[in-house]
Amino acid sequence: MVAGTRYRAAALILTSLGICVSGYLLARTFSLLADATVDGFDVCSAMFGSGCDETLRDRGAWLLGIPPAGWGLVFYAAVASLLVTGWMLRERFERDAAVAALLLAVAGTVAGAGLAASRLAVGAPLCPMCLAIDGINLLLIVPLKKLTGRSHHELWQAVKAGLAFVIGRDGTPRGEGAWKGLAFFNAALIAALVYQWVYVEATVRGLSRKTVDPARVVAAFEKLPRKDVPATPGDPRLGPANAPVQMVVFANFQCSGCRRLAAELPRLAREFGGGLSIVFKHYPLSTACNERMKTDKHPQSCQAAYVAQASRRQGRFWEFHDALFSSRDVSRPAIDRIAHKLQLDAARLATDAADSATRQKIAADVELGTRLRIRGTPAVFLNGRPVRPASRQVLEILIRHELAGRGRRKTESGRRSLVHHP
Repeated sequence: MVAGTRYRAAALILTSLGICVSGYLLARTFSLLADATVDGFDVCSAMFGSGCDETLRDRGAWLLGIPPAGWGLVFYAAVASLLVTGWMLRERFERDAAVAALLLAVAGTVAGAGLAASRLAVGAPLCPMCLAIDGINLLLIVPLKKLTGRSHHELWQAVKAGLAFVIGRDGTPRGEGAWKGLAFFNAALIAALVYQWVYVEATVRGLSRKTVDPARVVAAFEKLPRKDVPATPGDPRLGPANAPVQMVVFANFQCSGCRRLAAELPRLAREFGGGLSIVFKHYPLSTACNERMKTDKHPQSCQAAYVAQASRRQGRFWEFHDALFSSRDVSRPAIDRIAHKLQLDAARLATDAADSATRQKIAADVELGTRLRIRGTPAVFLNGRPVRPASRQVLEILIRHELAGRGRRKTESGRRSLVHHP
């Protein structure tokens, strides 16, 4: 009895923790949906040194209209309902409730691992707090298994009996069956209500997304100090080097946010012409070439950076850059296919990628990014000031602001010249 109480308490504590973490991530997702410029304090960054916003903004991880954090809330609501109902009905339902909750925990763990694997496969970032939820699911399996009081064989028999109960062929007395059916229906109803609430909220917040307020964006940008972000002759560049607006982008080729930004760079270069210079700097999130990284988030990003920088020696960096981001695959075979498609000299590309000068260039970019204390990628600086978030709307507003400021400064300089030299 005491052991059962202990396992029940452990399961409820882990479930409550899962609800709290999922609730925070869902609230953060809703904030990002409603306002593209949201920044402020982020628990994920404070705890793990790496934000979750890039992952939370990624609609590719949504399922049936709600984000992963919403599914976490649905899952834990169902588990909590089963545990509480089992505790209330005790011997009449608790073991069956524990079996059902255990099956949900196993399914949730498998689903979480599958989602993490699919994101790693395409080079998408992983959210540390999302991984924490997967860890909670895994831990939850232990007390739930103990709470069932069954061996693995008995669990399998219980699962089969449960399926027979669902289809009405287990011979359960009508009164007892009614209690069980009502308890399972209650858990399913709570999960359905939570799903519906999350779905409606996500839809409404997405439709009512605030338009970016230029004045607010500029005011926030102006508060940030300008930093020295030097460009070198070895940096890939779009636009003239003497352009009044200098935009420096730190990125890596396994970053989904970098992929979205990369698609905007040619359009920005065309739109602002000689007024904008875009400089690309490498910042792979891999321990292979970035000492700041504690975990190897993007294991293939260093090799991709070396080859991309090597393509510059054949005058094809931006073509290689666009093709690599478009492919969503930075494995060696994928890189070789892109090089072949672009008709690059494969032997020279391999030699240049391994060359010490190429390695030193990537190391210098990483050192600069670390000195600037960038949070992750993409990290964008406009005339020395960081841009957060580096969305298309925000970049357009700030580039126009900087161009207008350049014009004002020229006018004021001219007026002073007239005053001193009549």
